[in-house]
Amino acid sequence: MIYLIVIIFFMSFFGVSKTVNMIGMLIVTYFFIKLIGFIFPILIIPILIFLLYSYKNLKKYDNFFGWEFH
Repeated sequence: MIYLIVIIFFMSFFGVSKTVNMIGMLIVTYFFIKLIGFIFPILIIPILIFLLYSYKNLKKYDNFFGWEFH
């Protein structure tokens, strides 16, 4: 489970694709909520960085999942 989070995190962080980025954010957030009491101190910082990075990406690109926002 942890390895999945890490793999998705790095795939998304290095911008493999915007779709992977969003799916990764959802998966990481889901596992974060499930594991919040178990490894909260370990995950909180990477997830905050990850969410900030994803938010910047969404603002930078207006083409998201192949749809264009105007």
